[in-house]
Amino acid sequence: MHQLSRQIANAYDVVAIEDLNMRGMAQSLNLAKSTNDNGFGMLKTFLAYKLMEKGKYLVIIDKGNLLQMEFYTPSEV
Repeated sequence: MHQLSRQIANAYDVVAIEDLNMRGMAQSLNLAKSTNDNGFGMLKTFLAYKLMEKGKYLVIIDKGNLLQMEFYTPSEV
C-alpha cells in the first residue's frame, strides 16, 4: 500500500477517489474478513498524507452523487 500510494502521489497532481462505505460493503457482501483484513481504507489515508507532503490535491467523490465532491487542499488534509 505504501509503494502504491507513493507511486500515485508522484505521478499525479490531483487524485480523485470514491468515498466507499467499507463497513457497509463488508456486511452486505459477507466479506467482512477479506475487506477488513486487506486494509482497503488505508489507501485513502496513505494517499492523503503523501499528497499533502507534495502540495498536491485529494478529491473525494460521494458514492451516491457523482456531482457532489469534496476537495481537500494540502492544508486541510
